[in-house]
Amino acid sequence: MDVESKVWPEDWYLSFAIKPLGNPSKILSRADAQIKLPSIARKNLKNVDALIFTKGVQTFVSSEIADDDWSVLIKELAV
Repeated sequence: MDVESKVWPEDWYLSFAIKPLGNPSKILSRADAQIKLPSIARKNLKNVDALIFTKGVQTFVSSEIADDDWSVLIKELAV
């Protein structure tokens, strides 16, 4: 079990084997995502929620994220 000790005041034990792309030390705001994610302009989407489903009722609904959007997300959020 991995332990994360550099982000929160106390240790957090990660009970899963998936390695996250980043941690809470890096943030991409909705406003920045709206500007930086290519699919939003390409698909003429109204907001980020139309591209990446983040609402509670959409927890198990998959989002299709294009390669160029992944490039932006990794550049902005990976540690």
